[in-house]
Amino acid sequence: MNLPSTQHERPAPRPSALRAALARRLPPEAPLRVLEVITHDAPGPALSTPYLEAGAAVTLVRRASADAAPRVARAAWLPLHREAVLEPARPLSTIGIRPGAHELVIWNPPLDLEADARPLRALVEALTPGGALVLPRARGRTPRAGIDDLEDILLLRDGLGSRAVGLIARRRGRAPALPTPLRALDRAACVDRARLLEVFHSPAARGPRRLRPGASQRFTAERDAMLAALRERVASGRELDPHALALPSCAPPRAPTIAPGCDVLAILPHPDDESIYAGGTIARLVALGLRVQLVTLTGGEGGRAARPLEAGRGGGDSLARRRAAEWSRAIALLGIAAAEPLGFADFGKYRDAHKSEPVTAADALRRWGAAPLLGALTRTIRQRRPRALLSMAPDRDPNYSLHGHHLACGVAVAIAFHLAGDPDWPACSDILPWGPGLHRVLAPPHTADADTIAVAVSGEALARKRAAVAAHESQRYSTARLLAALGREADAPHREHLDLLQAREGAEDPFAALAAPEERA
Repeated sequence: MNLPSTQHERPAPRPSALRAALARRLPPEAPLRVLEVITHDAPGPALSTPYLEAGAAVTLVRRASADAAPRVARAAWLPLHREAVLEPARPLSTIGIRPGAHELVIWNPPLDLEADARPLRALVEALTPGGALVLPRARGRTPRAGIDDLEDILLLRDGLGSRAVGLIARRRGRAPALPTPLRALDRAACVDRARLLEVFHSPAARGPRRLRPGASQRFTAERDAMLAALRERVASGRELDPHALALPSCAPPRAPTIAPGCDVLAILPHPDDESIYAGGTIARLVALGLRVQLVTLTGGEGGRAARPLEAGRGGGDSLARRRAAEWSRAIALLGIAAAEPLGFADFGKYRDAHKSEPVTAADALRRWGAAPLLGALTRTIRQRRPRALLSMAPDRDPNYSLHGHHLACGVAVAIAFHLAGDPDWPACSDILPWGPGLHRVLAPPHTADADTIAVAVSGEALARKRAAVAAHESQRYSTARLLAALGREADAPHREHLDLLQAREGAEDPFAALAAPEERA
């Protein structure tokens, strides 16, 4: 069957020329999602390497053959988003490849276009509108099935010009452009673009300012409604709406006869979050003479290791031990006065082994147990008596990965802010109530407003943050790009953004000294 007249016929180029032609059509960028399929015995990715180096989320699939097992272990570390094995005659959907999920699809194994149109259709379906398809070793005439969805086709022919030996094309249509603040997405972002854009265009969750302390009856009603809604949503498995949480500034004030135990208590979900997201803020607080303590919900045993074998034969337990040692080094580098892991399970970012279903906040609260989590947080706040809390936001995290553990931490701390100061909360009645005066959350820069502090991180604080991030050596997948960026911050200060989620009337803000008036959003 003849190809559409819009095609261009050229001699098959060398691999370097093929990379150059692809780069002109789709320049390597961090926000791209790339799928490359290679043969079982190939050493690693071929055409996707420039995209990998640019920080794109590259999924590498090894296509197993009937007579040879795929080689999945690599000698050198590669910051791949994930790896998978495609068994013979199995469709891409069996390894979690969803329709419309990639801006670039590369199929390296030989593909006979005339023999079977199904692989071509599946590859086209895996693309976003406007995405690029590359078939470096395609042969035969292209069937009509599948070609109707392609345009801007570059057909690579053999030396005689009679048969196709490769194809570069684009799927018809145009994908929605990402807003500028999202163009530097972390390659580990574990969320689909539709949800990401929905969160980006929604206002940040904040508590109503009209409620004031002292209204204990009103506080009790708000608290009971908040907890009832939380229990119902967790039980039903539905995603939480942080905008529906009651976040009033109406909790009873702390007893004035008790002295604070620390200035700031950071409550974060994983070891390394304190360095990646708040390292500069913590270093600057410590330099100002403030006492900072840290509580981490999990041990990080569900995270990925930089090398596939670093988890060791002990699996998650081995990785958890390594991460605990890295966490201790980072804590010392940042000058954190005291730290404690709460021991909740890190069960990873995804619901499934194929990494196609991200964990949600409701998933995390259900796995951890909302009641045990709130009890543990309430107890530690009362024991440590901080003037202020620092945590994740309940609706978005600083790099927009929308990690379910991050969001669940934000939701739980937002509620524990009230319960810790409520004398009627029975979870830890053996400890005197303590109501922190302020609750700030780590936020992406685009949500900044008058309540946001932009913390400029430079000089000694920048050096401490970079050293603390580097201490989490097993997590280079997540930190490589950040470390490179921090090494380029000599002229333009790195910034961390702290949003005000809730506060008690009249409470002092220990973070206020971190930003000059002109640095406030």
